[in-house]
Amino acid sequence: NQGTELCYPTLTYDEIGSGPSRDWATEDAFIRLWATNSQSRSSGRPILPQAFDLPELRGCRYYTTLTWSQPTGPCPFGPCQTTTAHCLLGYRGRRIFPRGSPGKMETAFEAPVTRHSEEPGCLYRSIAKYFDGPRLDVLARRRHDGFDARGNEAEAYSQAVQQQLFGQSGVQAPDHA
Repeated sequence: NQGTELCYPTLTYDEIGSGPSRDWATEDAFIRLWATNSQSRSSGRPILPQAFDLPELRGCRYYTTLTWSQPTGPCPFGPCQTTTAHCLLGYRGRRIFPRGSPGKMETAFEAPVTRHSEEPGCLYRSIAKYFDGPRLDVLARRRHDGFDARGNEAEAYSQAVQQQLFGQSGVQAPDHA
């Protein structure tokens, strides 16, 4: 699903921690961050342990981890095939859930892989069902119902957001916004 070159720009740990999306999360908002079992191409450090620090850097608190079990994945570090990705959920302010939602969403789920780094639609549907409020999908690869999408491949991606995310970091976004 992925060669040695990625088909999209990436951000470093520091760029993610200091980016403008900190200002986009409203009070009592939930945030999510994907992390893999791989190592950072820029620092060589494992990504997953670094990811646990990011919600606090974004002005949020860690809530839980959702684990996506995939039918396939790369084998970059020896005998272990990377077939999971982890979605860290955090929140700003208070955790507010719709009535009747406690205990309904499992923290592990299976879903097929579509494109590289495209999150599964079933997770978006679960978040829409069990988490109230506005939903912003930052660095989206595509648009999902009920989410405002911002990403260099999503329809709703604006030039202002593209400049905030990629212009300051020196990373160039693809021309196909």
